[in-house]
Amino acid sequence: MKSSIPVETDLVLIGGGHSHAIAIKNFAMNPIPGVRLTLITDVYHTPYSGMLPGYVAGLYTFDQCHIDLRPLAKFAGARIFVDRAIGLDLEKNQVICANRPSVAFDVLSIDIGSTPASLTVPGAREYTIPVKPISKFLTYWHEITTTVAQSPEQKIRIGIVGGGVGGVELAFAVQSHLHHIYQDARQPTNNLELHLFHRGTRLLPGRHRWVGKQVEKILKSRGVVLHLEENVIGVKVKDGQDSEQDSEQDSDFATDARMNERKIQDKDGQDSEQDSDFATDGQDSDFATNARMNERKIQDKDGQDSEQDSDFATDARMNERKIQDKDGQDSEQDSDFATDARMNERKIQDKDGQDSEQDSDFATDARMNERKIQDKDGQDSEQDSDFATDARMNDEKIPDFAPKIIECNSGLQIECDILFWVTQASAAPWLQTAGLATDASGFILVNDKLQSISHPQVFAAGDVATMVNHSRPKAGVFAVRQGKPLLENLQRALQRKPLKSFIPQKKFLILIGTGDQRAIASRGKMGFGPESLLWRWKDNIDRKFMDKFTNLKMEGRSYPSSWKGKSRKRKDSQIMHCAGCGAKVGSKVLEKVLHRIQQQIQRDDILIGISTPDDAAVVRVPTDKVMVQTIDYFPALVDDPYLLGKITTNHCLSDLFAMGATPQSALAIATIPYASSIKQEDDLYQLLLGATEILNQAGAVLMGGHTTEGAELAFGLTCNGLAFSEKLLYNSGMQSGDVLILTKPLGTGVLFAADMRLRAKGRWIESAIESMLVSNQNAAKLLLEYGATACTDVTGFGLVGHLLEMVKASQVAVELEMEAISVLPGVAEILQQGIFSSLYPENLRMSASIQNSEQVSTHVLYPLLFDPQTSGGLLATVPGESASACLQALQQEYSESRIIGRVVMLDTGVLPIKIC
Repeated sequence: MKSSIPVETDLVLIGGGHSHAIAIKNFAMNPIPGVRLTLITDVYHTPYSGMLPGYVAGLYTFDQCHIDLRPLAKFAGARIFVDRAIGLDLEKNQVICANRPSVAFDVLSIDIGSTPASLTVPGAREYTIPVKPISKFLTYWHEITTTVAQSPEQKIRIGIVGGGVGGVELAFAVQSHLHHIYQDARQPTNNLELHLFHRGTRLLPGRHRWVGKQVEKILKSRGVVLHLEENVIGVKVKDGQDSEQDSEQDSDFATDARMNERKIQDKDGQDSEQDSDFATDGQDSDFATNARMNERKIQDKDGQDSEQDSDFATDARMNERKIQDKDGQDSEQDSDFATDARMNERKIQDKDGQDSEQDSDFATDARMNERKIQDKDGQDSEQDSDFATDARMNDEKIPDFAPKIIECNSGLQIECDILFWVTQASAAPWLQTAGLATDASGFILVNDKLQSISHPQVFAAGDVATMVNHSRPKAGVFAVRQGKPLLENLQRALQRKPLKSFIPQKKFLILIGTGDQRAIASRGKMGFGPESLLWRWKDNIDRKFMDKFTNLKMEGRSYPSSWKGKSRKRKDSQIMHCAGCGAKVGSKVLEKVLHRIQQQIQRDDILIGISTPDDAAVVRVPTDKVMVQTIDYFPALVDDPYLLGKITTNHCLSDLFAMGATPQSALAIATIPYASSIKQEDDLYQLLLGATEILNQAGAVLMGGHTTEGAELAFGLTCNGLAFSEKLLYNSGMQSGDVLILTKPLGTGVLFAADMRLRAKGRWIESAIESMLVSNQNAAKLLLEYGATACTDVTGFGLVGHLLEMVKASQVAVELEMEAISVLPGVAEILQQGIFSSLYPENLRMSASIQNSEQVSTHVLYPLLFDPQTSGGLLATVPGESASACLQALQQEYSESRIIGRVVMLDTGVLPIKIC
């Protein structure tokens, strides 16, 4: 909803955890005039802890158990900045990010979950796979299932350290999924050797003894080797040569796959799906086989909450509720086993039980942190402390799957190929470094209002927070319960109203999936199961919870009548925004922004530019060169001004690259949303900083520009380039026998059309943005090197529109290979839904130049030929004899470059384009 009400206050959320997801959804229903909501997350998809174990087991697909934060943010009218928070400046009220300018806030909320506790056991850091960050763990798990599916005849030995709910659920899930793979391949299930290490005398120490005994009984009956009262004190890679007998088993799982070694690429924040993810790209395929799937299993338990679960209580509904007791606690409150607790939702996340550090977590308490599975908030990162340090991440060596020896303090030594470490949760170190009051583990101390006890402008919820008066386990159930009270207090803080206290329940039920579509319920001294009814009930609750974040519709939002009245009043009286030059952004704002912009390069041919107060810029053009000029301007495609500056600049510069020109300078045209002067300054700074970084990388400088105020962000540039006239590339140089090359995939138009309708998955938009951020400069250089005869960039008129300009100017025809064209992820799915860009109908008129349009128009990707592109690739022709070498060179940097057709002689009376 575009509004003329100026932005006066910034509410910033770090992390897309359960509490924040609920808060964002509810904010959409009750926005505050003048308040701008911004979500900072390093992943688009945040996992729902209640269904995560089921995902590991193969029961759920990626989309079924992940909340897609991009459509959720758009539904709430919120900006989403995809980056990692790495610190806070609490004096200036700014969030420090890893890869973008700092983000200013008036009120801040943090929900980034927890990270793995430091792996202090010798060898654990180097040779084990921690369950956190979840994104990295899931990437490893995908590699494991893929390798087992490819070589099901090979034996594999897996160890799990931690006998709490997390470790137990992981054991059930791992066994169930791998057994299905073996069964599908008609291989013996004893190819899997699974060990569970626990330093306590019994599993699930935080639960009633009966529950622990039940779990032990089931695990043993399924062949899991339990090592109780065994404290792991070291992990090392097996020395020397493997014995013959071993070799065959380790080895090859290990080596052979050792696994593709993946480099686990995640890294970062990535999340998975984005990272291809778990199953491919988006399609999630589903873990591994698919259905294998079924196994449903483990499904954590979690989540859910409340109202959705409504019931529990009801019929006791069953008590079963999610066994999540969580805490064991029992008591009168538990009473309800259902009732409220019910609530608790079960969250199975027990966690609490506290199992020990090792148990941390998986499922459990989130230690699991809710596990936030992905780190919960996405935040991964350094905050994630973790895996390997922190840099860890990115390039740090990922443990391979060679045989390892697990050493226990009793002298026991067990050999495994893979070792999962279910560790106790800890907090991201930057929280304490920032100056926030924290507990001994680094978690933010908050009062009953979920407000930092040291900095009242900061709130926190979920696993990252510790309530000083109501300490609770780090469990997803509490994060879900905190969503509504958190938003209410955030809104009250923004409106300077008294805050309301929130007291979390003490007891709750948890459900432990046993891997066979059954679950055990536990609450206090009560226990029940395993029963299939418990599993079905939990599954139903989890799915209802996830339904709240799917199938969002813009028209489903409702705005309070008080806002509408206020909007009319302000628009009609106080804020009559001027047109003409009266719409310019204030001079003080411009002066401050220009002073902050530091360009990396200086050019002698810029005589008057941004550093002088003159009315126009002045450039020198060498006598032996010509100047090439281009201009483009459009409304924001993304709501991050820094990112918009980069994408738009790449788009505008592409016209120069397509002509064979070298960028020299640019003038900016910006429309900044109505806001206070300090917020306009920040938006303009981030916008121009992004543009300047891309210009400087291309060797050009920003010389100045023009700004106006408006209802929405928009940006454009006039770009100047220099070239030798005899080396210019034109549309008109195509020759028969040439080969047609396209350097980027198509689909940005249809993807962002779907994004506006909340129909595009976050990972699809992420892929599109990644493509748009790639400069065409080096592609142009390579095309020239290999003798390009004609070139253009594919933008608003779509592939056919720009190709038609080329063939008409060159008086030739082309044969275009539909199947050879590279397509962005998600495009086919969106086209099948009948979603197109608003410019598509006009572009489609150009189908009149296609010989066989009637025959090929039924192809699912046919509309893509007319899809307008933003920062699209270069479309060029090169001589047939150099095409292969040219393509090979391009694909070193532009992996989606493709040969998509060839140039032929134009026959009189025949249309110039044929689709093959």
